[in-house]
Amino acid sequence: MAIDSVSKRQVRERRSFAFVTKLIPGLQALTDSAALLGAGYVSLYFLVAYSYKTIDYYHFAIIFNWLATMMVAHFAGLYQFDAILKPRYIQDRVIIAIITAFLLMFAAAFTLKISDVYSRVWIAIFFLGSIGAVTAERYWVSLVLKSLVRSRTIFRRVAIFGRAAQISQFFEFAEKPESSIMQIAAVFLEDGEQSPGQPFAPLVRGGLEELIAFTRSNTIDDIIVALPWSEAARIKQLMLDLRELPTNVLLSADLAGYSVRMGPPPGYYDTAPLFQLAGKPLSEWDVVIKAVTDYCIAALLLAALSPLLLIVALLIKLDSPGPVLFRQQRLGFNNRRFNIYKFRSMVHAPQPAAATVQATAGDRRITRLGRFLRTSSIDELPQLLNVLNGTMSLVGPRPHAVDHNEDYAKKIRFYFARHRVKPGITGLAQVKGFRGPTETVAKMEQRVKYDIEYTETWSPALDLKILLMTPYSVIIGTNAV
Repeated sequence: MAIDSVSKRQVRERRSFAFVTKLIPGLQALTDSAALLGAGYVSLYFLVAYSYKTIDYYHFAIIFNWLATMMVAHFAGLYQFDAILKPRYIQDRVIIAIITAFLLMFAAAFTLKISDVYSRVWIAIFFLGSIGAVTAERYWVSLVLKSLVRSRTIFRRVAIFGRAAQISQFFEFAEKPESSIMQIAAVFLEDGEQSPGQPFAPLVRGGLEELIAFTRSNTIDDIIVALPWSEAARIKQLMLDLRELPTNVLLSADLAGYSVRMGPPPGYYDTAPLFQLAGKPLSEWDVVIKAVTDYCIAALLLAALSPLLLIVALLIKLDSPGPVLFRQQRLGFNNRRFNIYKFRSMVHAPQPAAATVQATAGDRRITRLGRFLRTSSIDELPQLLNVLNGTMSLVGPRPHAVDHNEDYAKKIRFYFARHRVKPGITGLAQVKGFRGPTETVAKMEQRVKYDIEYTETWSPALDLKILLMTPYSVIIGTNAV
C-alpha cells in the first residue's frame, strides 16, 4: 500500500521540499503572464507596421489586457490548486476571463478615443493567441505538477492524532488519487486506545506526548486531528496543547463527514473534509519574504558595520583577557538548540554547570567596555552571523538561555508559543520596553505576551516598524545592563 511504503522510507530521512500552497499559484500566475504578454508582443512584432507615434498605444493595450485578465482570473478562482491541477474543467472560465479583459480593453480604448489606432487583424490574432497560449501553458503546468506529485517531489508531511475509528475512515480517503499530495508520516492514538489491526498500525508511534516530541524532531507540515465531534471539550483542550507547535492543526470530519459532501476547505486539501483550527504564524510566501529580507539586510549590515566590528573586537582584546565572541546555547525555532553569538561583555570564565544567572545592575562580572557594549546593544551585533546561518531572524522573540526556558515554561502558560518563529536580534517586546533582564515572572509574562502577539500578527510592515523603532528604544532604554 502507498501509505506503508511512505512509512518505510521515514519522513526525516527524505529531505524533499514540502508542498507550498501559494507557491504553485504564484508560479501559475507567472506562466499566465508570460503567455499573455508573449501573445501580445509576438503578434505585434509580426503583424503590425507601427510607427513611434502609435507604438505606445499598443504597449498600453497589451499591458492593460494582461492586468485585466490576471485580475478577472483571480476572482474566477483560476489560481486555486484544484483549478491548476485540472485545466480541462475550468477551460470555460479561462476563455471568459480573456473575453472579459478584451471587452474592458475595448471600453478603455473607446473612452480614450484611441480605438481607431489599432489594427483589427492584430486584435483578432492577439485574442485568439491569448486563448491558445494560456490554454497550452496551463495544460503543460498541470502535467508537470501531476508528475511531481506522483514522484513525491512535492507533498505535505502529515501526522494524524485521534481515535482508531475516525483514523480508519480518514485512511480510506487518503488512499484516493486526489489525496496523493499527503505523505502520512506517523499516527498517534488517543490515550487508552491500543494499536488496532488496521492498515495504519505500522505507523502508530504513541500518544499525545509522542506526537509533540515527534513534531519537534521531524519536519511535519500538518497535524490532522481525527476525534469524534461529540468530544468538544477534548478537541478544545487538544487545540490548546498543540498551539505551541509551528505547524497547521486541522480537524477531520467526524464519521458522517465522509459520507456527506461538505464545503471544501481552501488550498491543497480542496476535496478533504478538514477544518483548520490553527495555522502557522509564517507560511508559504511569508517564509520566503522574511528569509530574503533577513539574509539581504544582514549581509548589508555586516558589510557596512565591519569597521566598527573590527574596532570593537580589538578593544575587547585590549580590555580583558579571553575570546572576543561569547557563545551560549539557546532554544530557537521549534525548541531547537543553537549557539548564539555576542561580543564578550563579561570577565572570561568557564561556563558554570549551575543555572544561568542573568546580569544585573552593578554586576561585577561585566567589564568596563562590556557595560557600554550592553547598554548600547553593540554586543548583539554578532548575531547577524546567526541570521546568515539561519538560526535567527532580524526580528522575532529574543532567545533565552535553555534553563530559563524550562523554568518559565512551568510558570507561564503558552510560553513555548513564542518559539513558533525564529528568535530575533530585536523584537516587539523589546521596542515595547521589555529589554534587558526580567527579574520577576510578571515581567516575563509581559514579554511573552508581546512575543506571542508578534507571532500571531506578523507582517513585513510590522518587521519594518520594529526595525525602525529599535534604535530609538536603545537610546531611551534604561533597563539594559
